[in-house]
Amino acid sequence: MKLQYLCSWTLPVVLTGLAVSSDAGTGDTFWLDSNDSSLTSQVSTEAILDGTLIGNWDAKTNPGGTKTMPGAWGEEGNEPIPLDARQELAGGGATNPSGTFTLNIDTGIGLIGIEDLDVDLLGGETLVDIPLDSTVYMMFDTFRTYNPASLFVGGFEIPIPAGSGSITSWAMAQDGTVAGGVLVETGTPGSWTFSVEALVTMTMAGNVEGQPFEFPPQEILLDIQGTCVELDGALTITMQLDELSESSQDIPPIPLPETPLDLPTILPPGDVAQVVLAMELVGFADSLSISGTLVARGDAKQTPGDVNGDGYVNVDDLLVVISQWGPCSGCSGDLNEDGVVGVDDLLVILAHWGQ
Repeated sequence: MKLQYLCSWTLPVVLTGLAVSSDAGTGDTFWLDSNDSSLTSQVSTEAILDGTLIGNWDAKTNPGGTKTMPGAWGEEGNEPIPLDARQELAGGGATNPSGTFTLNIDTGIGLIGIEDLDVDLLGGETLVDIPLDSTVYMMFDTFRTYNPASLFVGGFEIPIPAGSGSITSWAMAQDGTVAGGVLVETGTPGSWTFSVEALVTMTMAGNVEGQPFEFPPQEILLDIQGTCVELDGALTITMQLDELSESSQDIPPIPLPETPLDLPTILPPGDVAQVVLAMELVGFADSLSISGTLVARGDAKQTPGDVNGDGYVNVDDLLVVISQWGPCSGCSGDLNEDGVVGVDDLLVILAHWGQ
C-alpha cells in the first residue's frame, strides 16, 4: 500500500568552502561531511479505516468460537460491532546524511544560487536505518463477548501492536531548477544574509514485518533563510529551514481483506477474544519532522579514497567500500567508476591511507 506523507522541517545547514571573489561566476561542488552532519527525524503515516469486528463463531465450522454483541448487557449472539480504526506507521532516529550540491555565489553583485542538491538523509554510507513500529488504534462502542465472556468498554482508542520495520531509503533531490537569491550586506564586513526557495523531491521506502512499502515522491518547496560569512579565506554559509507542509485526504472506500484478530480481553483481563475485522480504507493522514545540521566542504573530495567526504582517508571509508561490495553502479565506494565496488577501489583507499 502506498501512502502519501507530509513533512515538518527545522533544519540548520552549515556549508564551508573556499572564499569566493567578487568576480566569481562558476559553480563549485560542495560535499556533505557525514561525520559532522546529523539529523534527528520523526515520521508518521496513518491509514484511516472504517468497518466492523465480529466474533469468529460459526454454528458449523467453529461452534466454540467467540461471539460479539453490542452493548453492556447484550444477550448472547454474534453481531458485528461498528468501529473506527487507524493504522499508524511511526518511528524516528538520528542519522548522518551525505550528498552534494552546486553553489554559485558572487559577493560583488550580491547573488547566490544553489542547484543539483542531492542528499541521502540516511547517509547511505553509514548504513543507518530509521526504526518504525506499526500500531492499529481501534475505537468502538461498548460491546460484550462470549467464549470468552468479557466486557469491552468503548469510547476510547485501544492500541494494538502490529509489527515493526524500518526506513531503508530516504533522499531529497533538487528537480533541476536553481534556487537563487540576493545577498544583503549585514553591516559587518564579509557578512551577508540571503533567502532562497528550493524545490526538492522527497522519496522514502522501507519495510514492515518483511513487507516492503514505498511513499510516492512528493515535491516540497523549501524556504531557506541564511547567512554568508567570508572569513580567513574561507566561505561559510549557514542556512535555516523551517517548513511545514501538511496533507490529508479522503478517498473512495477501498475494501480490505477480512483479517482474523486476537483481541486481548479488558474486563476481566487475561484472555483473548478471537474476532474478524472487516475494514475499508477511507483516507490518509501523515507527518514528518526533521531537525539537525548539515556540514559541507567544497574541497572534501580532493583526496582520492575519501569516500565519505570528510577530508580524510581512514577506516570510515574502508567500511563504506566493504558495505557496498559487489556490483553497485553509482555508489560512492565505486572510486574508479567501473560499476563494481571491489579490490581496485580498496587499493585506492590503501594507497592514500592517512591522507
